[in-house]
Amino acid sequence: MRMWGVKKFFIIGVVAQVLFMAMPSTAVAAGSEEIVRVGMFDSIGFSTVDEYGKRTGYGYDYIQEIAYRAGWKLEYVDGGFGNLMNKLESGEIDIMMNVSKTPERQEKFLFSDQPQGEEVYYIYVNSYDSTINADDISSLNGATIGCDAGSYTQECVINWAADNGIELNYKEYTDKKDWDDLTEGRIQGMAATDMSLLRQAIPAFKVGASDFYFAVNKDRPDLMEDLNAAHEALLRQRPGYNGDLKYNYYREKDESARLTSEEMAWIEENPNVRIGFLNHYMPYCGLEDGKVIGILATIIEEVEEKTGLSCQLIPYDSIEDMTTALENKEVAAIYPWIMDYSYSESKNYSQSFEIFSVPELVVYKGDYKQDKFSKLAVLKNYASPERIQIEYPDAEIIEYDTIDACLKAVDTGKVDALFSNSYRLNAISSNLSNYPGQTVVLTGKSHRVGFAFDRSQTQILSAFNSVILSLNLQDINNFLVMDSQDQDAYRLGDFMRDYGWLIVSFIGLCAIVAVVLTYRKLVKESEDKEALAIANKKLQATKMELSEALSSSEKANQSKVDFISRISHDIRTPLSAVWSMAEFAFDDINEPEKLQKDLKQIQSSSAFLTSILNDILDVSKIDSGRITLNPEPYNYGKYIEDFEGLVRAAATEKKVELDIVNVGEDLTVLIDPVRYRQITLNVVMNAISYTPAGGKVTIKTGVTAAGNNGHCKLVVEDTGIGMSQEYMSHLFEPFRQDDVNPERRKLAGGTGLGLYIVKRLVGMMNGHIEIESQMGKGTTVSILITAPLCKDDNAKEGFVAQIRREFNLSGQILLAEDNEINAEITARLVESLGCTVDHVWNGNDAVEKFKNAKEGYYKAILMDIQMPLMNGYDASLAIRAMDREDAKHIPIIAMTADAFDSAKAKAKECGMDVYVTKPLNIEKVKSILSELIINSGI
Repeated sequence: MRMWGVKKFFIIGVVAQVLFMAMPSTAVAAGSEEIVRVGMFDSIGFSTVDEYGKRTGYGYDYIQEIAYRAGWKLEYVDGGFGNLMNKLESGEIDIMMNVSKTPERQEKFLFSDQPQGEEVYYIYVNSYDSTINADDISSLNGATIGCDAGSYTQECVINWAADNGIELNYKEYTDKKDWDDLTEGRIQGMAATDMSLLRQAIPAFKVGASDFYFAVNKDRPDLMEDLNAAHEALLRQRPGYNGDLKYNYYREKDESARLTSEEMAWIEENPNVRIGFLNHYMPYCGLEDGKVIGILATIIEEVEEKTGLSCQLIPYDSIEDMTTALENKEVAAIYPWIMDYSYSESKNYSQSFEIFSVPELVVYKGDYKQDKFSKLAVLKNYASPERIQIEYPDAEIIEYDTIDACLKAVDTGKVDALFSNSYRLNAISSNLSNYPGQTVVLTGKSHRVGFAFDRSQTQILSAFNSVILSLNLQDINNFLVMDSQDQDAYRLGDFMRDYGWLIVSFIGLCAIVAVVLTYRKLVKESEDKEALAIANKKLQATKMELSEALSSSEKANQSKVDFISRISHDIRTPLSAVWSMAEFAFDDINEPEKLQKDLKQIQSSSAFLTSILNDILDVSKIDSGRITLNPEPYNYGKYIEDFEGLVRAAATEKKVELDIVNVGEDLTVLIDPVRYRQITLNVVMNAISYTPAGGKVTIKTGVTAAGNNGHCKLVVEDTGIGMSQEYMSHLFEPFRQDDVNPERRKLAGGTGLGLYIVKRLVGMMNGHIEIESQMGKGTTVSILITAPLCKDDNAKEGFVAQIRREFNLSGQILLAEDNEINAEITARLVESLGCTVDHVWNGNDAVEKFKNAKEGYYKAILMDIQMPLMNGYDASLAIRAMDREDAKHIPIIAMTADAFDSAKAKAKECGMDVYVTKPLNIEKVKSILSELIINSGI
């Protein structure tokens, strides 16, 4: 029993050490922020402030992203566009957004290198004003148009009117535009951009278009330099950011439907239209006591009000009956229609604009087959089986009457999975407890919902599309969520069973509702109607915030589940190997050859586990924008020499023939050597790993001059197992692996992150990557990265490298490390190089130890970052501040598992010379110590 206790302690220690050395610690570098004054003009969708002081909008989000990257603290100055431009010129504010670039303004202001967006200028008119006809420019003659004084929009209107022979009057606004002037008839038009969200107003006449920019006060070129750098970094990371923002804030315009004069004339003659719908398909549509309910009722009400059409709604029991009616021209349109242009064309239907989209999900048992299903269950009348067949062409679609029947079919193996949409999630979840082992997963796809029309009904289609564009999509989505929850409501027991983590939120919501109800009672008793209105408004805001918080929490929870399910298997495999081989090591303690084999397997599995965690860390840094490149002169000849030494041993061990061909010149380029080696090693080691013994890997690499730049080329060809065509279409997606290829698991494991990281790094280094592969015949990877050429420093590097190789380490090393296992490993590693180690447990003891030693006694200091009493940062600062000569020059090497750039920068600020991450590599430590000691002269 005692021996087993020792064994357990040893095994737990080994596992804990592997995990501890690979996991990152936290370290945040503090920094000062510059105060920057930003002009903010009120424009719905671009920049608004609500009654609670919360800012939102395209412009607000944009300046926040710039401020994060530039290190600014923003101060907001609100006002009208014209007044703010005057303040920008006088220096009362520093930056303005949404400024069109004109020659006159370029003399007054500095403009960003890249545009903040693109906008179109319109004259908006009241949608209920029949005197202004968008088809007749002359109907605008003599009208009064509201404009921002001195704006580019006003200039466009004036020029447009002159070009078209239209006489206009102008009402200029120096402060906020009063849109009530338009809706109440005091003016006939308002000049504004397409980035305007307006009630009762529509864009009738296009008068111009242009890009818009950030504008900076002429005397602040320093701000413009920071802004351009931050802007470039943002757009490099998210090239489509401008379009994404515009879609987010201006997709749901609250406009009234506007029909052409021809369409209105046609509707007057043909006002009656028959629409077919499913009578039992909530929340989309249904019948209750003979009355149409669901989102269809809302849409039809809008159609009738805004177009003058009179809609007769015809209920049907099934999709087949409904589509037959459309084909027989018994109805002009049907709803709901799961939209797919190809499928609609095959049926000879036309389809409306999308009203909303619904995420799709599958429920499966056992291993997820990544959409390779042979049989799929669907709820009857969920959607046409023919339509689903488009997404799953190889699957047999089987309809069932209830969700429970679908889940039972999955459980018994009659089908591979249930295919449904997210609005059925509550109904599915409430039944899952009866079928343990089944899992729900979002497919990453969505189906779009709209109307299908007989192709001859072009006028009606146009009328419906006009209304769909004017719908408030937020209201529609809220309605759908609420209605689907009503249809598939949880019992309290179901809720507590499946979502126990939400109990606290539920209690909090009840408390809020109780407080609000009490407040409303007091308001009612005091008969204060104004206070009641405010209370209602706050209640709605609170409910909306709680709904959004709940939605965000559920999405975050699903993301965590997806991540854990993808990565847990790959972490568990090497971890299990470490555990098992440690057990075997005890059994083989008296057999040196077996024991050595066991330890090598532990070492190999530990290295693999570390590489997995490093990949996860790299992905986190890349996706959050925290990874930076550190270019330095890098001689390509030396790179090939070092590179060959690294990969040749792996190929020899795998019994794979390796041929390396230099196809370039001996040049030096300015590039990040660490990240470049990471790219090339990842690609080459992949080729070696996935090439069976007896195969061949050919590497063609080199740099060629192209003007002031060098083209760094790498072509890796192998005769390995290749990749399936299914995997090739998902090649650079994170966590993707070629499960179709039966040979992959036999040769190597992995996280599916390597090529994703390579692709992102190559993109950051202004390069591109191409991959050609065929399963069973091998793979070719081609990478080309362009980097500036620089003066060849190869001779100096070779001299330093030679000294480093010949230098024999000796002398006293001070080690500060609070973890006992880490301290023992580091001490043994350093002592194996010929040095003697003095170990202390915290930064405070390290300072005292160095302070009391004779000058020159210690050759170097190995300093952990996270320690009690005093951390490594503060200890390094204290040592550097000592009034003794060796304190200024002694090498201090930071040791930590935190691989983030912010921690490295912090270490440099605190006087540390080099930053190394755990687990330590003996050759790397020897190289670093040798060079630092040589250069320090101690």
